[in-house]
Amino acid sequence: AEIDRMTREAEQYAAEDQNRRELAEARNGAEQMVHRTEKLLEEHGSKLDKAERDTIRNSLDSLQAAAAAESATAADIQEKMEAVISASQVLGEKIYADSAQASPEGATAPVDDEDVVEAEIVEEDDR
Repeated sequence: AEIDRMTREAEQYAAEDQNRRELAEARNGAEQMVHRTEKLLEEHGSKLDKAERDTIRNSLDSLQAAAAAESATAADIQEKMEAVISASQVLGEKIYADSAQASPEGATAPVDDEDVVEAEIVEEDDR
């Protein structure tokens, strides 16, 4: 009887533990996403118009609020993360377009040959 009770409790708490783990992982993912997106905005935000920047910032604010909420679930946070991804897609497209223009296909960086030492590998026979 005692073993059955302990088994039931373990099963009950396993689900709660899983939910807590998923929530902690979602919050960590949200924190990382906010950091990366803010860094991208800082570096490349000038490529966007004000409305695009505001949309991204609003989605970041919603994500941070969801992650900080005591009643948040992993699904709530994931939904807000998807909104950030969707909102910041335009930024990624503009960064990609600018990098494609800056380095046309076929262009390679100049090679600095000064430190290159040519050598020949000579295998010695076993004597």
